[in-house]
Amino acid sequence: MRSANRSLLAHPVAVIAVVVLVINDHVLKQAMPGLLTGKLSDVAGLVFFPLLLAEALVAVSRLAPRHAVRRSMHLVLASATATGIAFALVKTTTVGGIVFSWTWGAAQWVAMLGPLSGAPIRPVATVPDTMDLLALPALLGAAWIAGRWTGPV
Repeated sequence: MRSANRSLLAHPVAVIAVVVLVINDHVLKQAMPGLLTGKLSDVAGLVFFPLLLAEALVAVSRLAPRHAVRRSMHLVLASATATGIAFALVKTTTVGGIVFSWTWGAAQWVAMLGPLSGAPIRPVATVPDTMDLLALPALLGAAWIAGRWTGPV
């Protein structure tokens, strides 16, 4: 089922990944903290975020039509590589963890209409854990989705 015009985020696996990520982060981690819930978010995020980055790049590039980026396997592979590097930095370095905590906190602040309510930006909790790098193969899920919806490289 290939369509260069269809959002990668609409693929059923991408939708499942974001649902798992949200439920795991906001319900399961509090109810059953442990190894499984910790890794579940990592895997779901590594499937979803490269697709989100690719779609964001496509959307932003439309502002300059002469330089528009098309949805492609190359774009998703580049997005997966960037996501993997960022994930590794967040999980293995103090600076990466701090930058992620505040960046994601700011994103949530905007999404929750913090600027309108006057609520302060709060960093999200980040736990450095090199064992989380075991989830990096989940990036292949994004490539699989791109291959199914955009065609081969």
